[in-house]
Amino acid sequence: ALHDLTPRLRDATLARELAALVQVKAPPLFAFDAPPGPITIDAFRPRFDVLHRSFLGYPVDLAPPERVADFHALYTEVEARHRGGQKSSVPPPVAAWSAVCQGLARHPEFHHY
Repeated sequence: ALHDLTPRLRDATLARELAALVQVKAPPLFAFDAPPGPITIDAFRPRFDVLHRSFLGYPVDLAPPERVADFHALYTEVEARHRGGQKSSVPPPVAAWSAVCQGLARHPEFHHY
């Protein structure tokens, strides 16, 4: 029984048992498929909404109307740069989505949450 163990051993046993029982797994940030090629604004919008909700906590439909176009332009610029021969260890779509995430994290609204 646990009550017969020394406190240090009991704490270690409990920690090990809890670690085995409680496995909290964070949901994926990119909870969508990333098309391999250039992406239209219509295909960008629902994927951007996933990230917008993750970073800013509300749907992109409630944001200023130009936000989707602004972030799509950022995505397109970064993806084109990486497709155009810029040396990188990541595929162009990954670099572009990373830039979108960085933009959302640096967005002024990010600091309100």
